[in-house]
Amino acid sequence: MAEKKEKEEIKVSDITENFKSLTGLVKENYLASLKLFLSLWEDNLKFANAQFDQFLTTQKEYNEQLKGIFEKFSGQTTGLWNSNHQKAFDGAFDRIAGVQRDYVQLVRSTSEKFAKETVSLSQKTADKAFSFFEEYLNLLKV
Repeated sequence: MAEKKEKEEIKVSDITENFKSLTGLVKENYLASLKLFLSLWEDNLKFANAQFDQFLTTQKEYNEQLKGIFEKFSGQTTGLWNSNHQKAFDGAFDRIAGVQRDYVQLVRSTSEKFAKETVSLSQKTADKAFSFFEEYLNLLKV
Protein backbone atom coordinates (compact mmCIF):
# COMPACT_ATOMS: atom_id res chain seq x y z
CA MET A 1 0.00 0.00 0.00
CA ALA A 2 1.00 3.52 -0.49
CA GLU A 3 2.58 5.02 2.48
CA LYS A 4 1.11 8.24 3.67
CA LYS A 5 3.52 11.07 3.80
CA GLU A 6 3.52 12.78 7.08
CA LYS A 7 2.75 16.43 6.90
CA GLU A 8 5.35 18.58 8.47
CA GLU A 9 4.00 21.24 10.67
CA ILE A 10 5.46 24.62 10.09
CA LYS A 11 5.71 26.67 13.19
CA VAL A 12 5.87 30.42 13.38
CA SER A 13 9.01 30.19 15.48
CA ASP A 14 10.80 28.43 12.61
CA ILE A 15 9.95 31.27 10.24
CA THR A 16 10.89 33.97 12.74
CA GLU A 17 14.23 32.33 13.42
CA ASN A 18 14.95 32.23 9.70
CA PHE A 19 13.97 35.88 9.37
CA LYS A 20 16.13 36.83 12.33
CA SER A 21 19.17 35.15 10.82
CA LEU A 22 18.39 36.80 7.49
CA THR A 23 18.00 40.24 9.06
CA GLY A 24 21.25 39.74 10.94
CA LEU A 25 22.99 38.99 7.66
CA VAL A 26 21.41 42.02 5.97
CA LYS A 27 22.40 44.23 8.89
CA GLU A 28 26.00 42.99 8.81
CA ASN A 29 26.23 43.53 5.04
CA TYR A 30 24.71 47.00 5.33
CA LEU A 31 27.11 48.05 8.09
CA ALA A 32 30.09 46.57 6.23
CA SER A 33 29.22 48.45 3.04
CA LEU A 34 28.66 51.61 5.07
CA LYS A 35 32.09 51.25 6.67
CA LEU A 36 33.67 50.68 3.26
CA PHE A 37 32.00 53.81 1.86
CA LEU A 38 33.09 55.87 4.84
CA SER A 39 36.66 54.62 4.70
CA LEU A 40 36.81 55.63 1.02
CA TRP A 41 35.37 58.99 1.98
CA GLU A 42 38.01 59.47 4.68
CA ASP A 43 40.77 58.51 2.23
CA ASN A 44 39.45 61.08 -0.23
CA LEU A 45 39.41 63.69 2.54
CA LYS A 46 43.03 62.87 3.39
CA PHE A 47 44.00 63.21 -0.27
CA ALA A 48 42.16 66.55 -0.57
CA ASN A 49 43.82 67.81 2.62
CA ALA A 50 47.23 66.87 1.25
CA GLN A 51 46.43 68.74 -1.98
CA PHE A 52 45.34 71.81 0.00
CA ASP A 53 48.55 71.68 2.03
CA GLN A 54 50.62 71.46 -1.13
CA PHE A 55 48.72 74.38 -2.68
CA LEU A 56 49.23 76.56 0.40
CA THR A 57 52.92 75.68 0.58
CA THR A 58 53.40 76.46 -3.10
CA GLN A 59 51.55 79.73 -2.74
CA LYS A 60 53.68 80.76 0.25
CA GLU A 61 56.90 79.94 -1.62
CA TYR A 62 55.67 81.88 -4.66
CA ASN A 63 54.89 84.93 -2.53
CA GLU A 64 58.32 84.78 -0.89
CA GLN A 65 60.04 84.54 -4.27
CA LEU A 66 58.05 87.48 -5.63
CA LYS A 67 58.97 89.53 -2.57
CA GLY A 68 62.62 88.68 -3.08
CA ILE A 69 62.54 89.58 -6.76
CA PHE A 70 60.81 92.91 -6.21
CA GLU A 71 63.07 93.81 -3.30
CA LYS A 72 66.10 92.98 -5.40
CA PHE A 73 64.97 95.16 -8.29
CA SER A 74 63.15 97.79 -6.25
CA GLY A 75 65.34 100.61 -7.53
CA GLN A 76 64.61 99.75 -11.14
CA THR A 77 60.87 99.24 -10.79
CA THR A 78 60.20 102.26 -8.59
CA GLY A 79 59.91 104.55 -11.56
CA LEU A 80 57.49 102.25 -13.32
CA TRP A 81 55.10 101.53 -10.44
CA ASN A 82 55.68 104.54 -8.20
CA SER A 83 56.51 102.17 -5.27
CA ASN A 84 53.04 100.56 -5.39
CA HIS A 85 54.64 97.11 -5.40
CA GLN A 86 55.92 97.72 -1.85
CA LYS A 87 52.37 98.35 -0.65
CA ALA A 88 51.24 95.06 -2.19
CA PHE A 89 54.02 93.16 -0.49
CA ASP A 90 53.65 94.89 2.87
CA GLY A 91 50.89 92.47 3.73
CA ALA A 92 48.32 92.21 0.96
CA PHE A 93 49.61 88.89 -0.34
CA ASP A 94 50.02 87.60 3.19
CA ARG A 95 46.45 88.61 4.04
CA ILE A 96 45.14 86.90 0.91
CA ALA A 97 47.10 83.76 1.73
CA GLY A 98 45.81 83.94 5.31
CA VAL A 99 42.22 84.20 4.14
CA GLN A 100 42.71 81.24 1.81
CA ARG A 101 44.34 79.25 4.62
CA ASP A 102 41.41 80.04 6.93
CA TYR A 103 38.95 79.06 4.21
CA VAL A 104 40.71 75.75 3.62
CA GLN A 105 40.71 75.07 7.38
CA LEU A 106 36.98 75.87 7.54
CA VAL A 107 36.26 73.47 4.66
CA ARG A 108 38.36 70.77 6.33
CA SER A 109 36.67 71.08 9.71
CA THR A 110 33.22 71.19 8.14
CA SER A 111 33.84 68.12 6.00
CA GLU A 112 35.29 66.16 8.93
CA LYS A 113 32.36 67.15 11.15
CA PHE A 114 29.90 66.20 8.40
CA ALA A 115 31.60 62.83 7.93
CA LYS A 116 31.49 62.06 11.66
CA GLU A 117 27.84 63.08 11.94
CA THR A 118 26.96 61.03 8.87
CA VAL A 119 28.61 57.94 10.35
CA SER A 120 26.80 58.40 13.64
CA LEU A 121 23.44 59.05 12.02
CA SER A 122 23.75 56.10 9.63
CA GLN A 123 24.61 53.71 12.43
CA LYS A 124 21.76 54.97 14.62
CA THR A 125 19.31 54.71 11.72
CA ALA A 126 20.40 51.16 10.91
CA ASP A 127 20.18 50.11 14.55
CA LYS A 128 16.69 51.58 14.94
CA ALA A 129 15.42 50.07 11.71
CA PHE A 130 16.67 46.61 12.54
CA SER A 131 15.51 46.80 16.15
CA PHE A 132 11.98 47.69 14.96
CA PHE A 133 12.07 44.76 12.58
CA GLU A 134 13.23 42.42 15.35
CA GLU A 135 10.47 43.70 17.66
CA TYR A 136 7.95 42.98 14.94
CA LEU A 137 9.27 39.44 14.55
CA ASN A 138 9.06 38.95 18.31
CA LEU A 139 5.37 39.81 18.15
CA LEU A 140 4.82 36.93 15.73
CA LYS A 141 6.11 34.36 18.20
CA VAL A 142 3.46 32.15 19.67
